[in-house]
Amino acid sequence: MKLPEINIINCDKWYNWRGKKTVSPKFVLTYELTLNYLDYGESNINQQTYPLSKNMILFKRPGDIVQNTFYNISNPAAKCCLVHFVNLSENYSSLFESILRKMPPCTEADEQAVLLFEKLYFKHTKKSNPVTEMQECLTLIELLAHLSEKANIESLSSPTPSTHQTQLFRAICYMREHLTDNFSLHDVASHIGYSLSYFNNLFKKYTRHTPYAYFNYLRISEAKYMLLNTSLSIAEIADRLNFKNASKFGEAFKRECNMTPGQFRKSSKIELYN
Repeated sequence: MKLPEINIINCDKWYNWRGKKTVSPKFVLTYELTLNYLDYGESNINQQTYPLSKNMILFKRPGDIVQNTFYNISNPAAKCCLVHFVNLSENYSSLFESILRKMPPCTEADEQAVLLFEKLYFKHTKKSNPVTEMQECLTLIELLAHLSEKANIESLSSPTPSTHQTQLFRAICYMREHLTDNFSLHDVASHIGYSLSYFNNLFKKYTRHTPYAYFNYLRISEAKYMLLNTSLSIAEIADRLNFKNASKFGEAFKRECNMTPGQFRKSSKIELYN
C-alpha cells in the first residue's frame, strides 16, 4: 500500500492586527486537517462558515475554496499554541477513501482527538525512517477514523463544490503540473473548455486573483516545499520554477511571505497567514 505524504506544520508565528481581517479566497490543494488551539476568527468553506475557535477541528479537501477571517490578533505570545496541518497526497488508497468520504468539515475535538494529534506530531518530529513513517500513517488513519465516527453521530455533511469551482480546480491542477513549463493561460482555459475571457472573469470571481497571479502563488507554494524538503540552492529553485533569476524569485517570494527564501529556509516554519 502506498503511504500518503504527510506534512505537519507547527505554526507559532503570527502577524499582528487589530479589528477584522479577511484574506483572499484560496483553493485547497491537498487534504488538510487543522486543530485550533485558540479563538481567532472563522473559516468559510464552499460558502459555509465554521468557527476558528479553541478545540475545533476543520477538514478541507482538494478543490475546496476557503476564505478565512480573523479578529483582533494582537498578542503574539498568545498565538504560540500548536496548529497542525496534515496533507495527504492525492494518490490515497481505498482505505483512506472510505474514511475520507465520511469526514466532517468541522467538529469539536474531544480528548481522544487531541491525544491523537499530539501523538501524530511527536511521530513526525522524530527522524524519518520506514518504521516511524508507518507508525505515523497508522496514527493518521486512527485519527481520521475517530473523526469520521463522530461525524456519523453528529450528522455533519461536507460542503459540495459547484460545477464552476470543480472546473477551476481542474485548471489549477493543470497549472501545478506545468509549473516548470512555458505555457499560456490560453492553454489552461482550453484545458477546461472555457474561452480565455470567460476563464479570467470566473477565476477572479472565485479567488479575487487573476489566473497569472494565482500561478505565481502556486510557484511560491512549490518553492516553500523545495526550501524545506530539498537541498537545492535558491538559484536552482528559481531556475526550476522558471523565474528570470534568483533576484526576481526573491522579490516574488518576499511579496508573498514577508521574508526572503533564505530566512524561510532557516526558520523551517511556514507563516500561514500573510
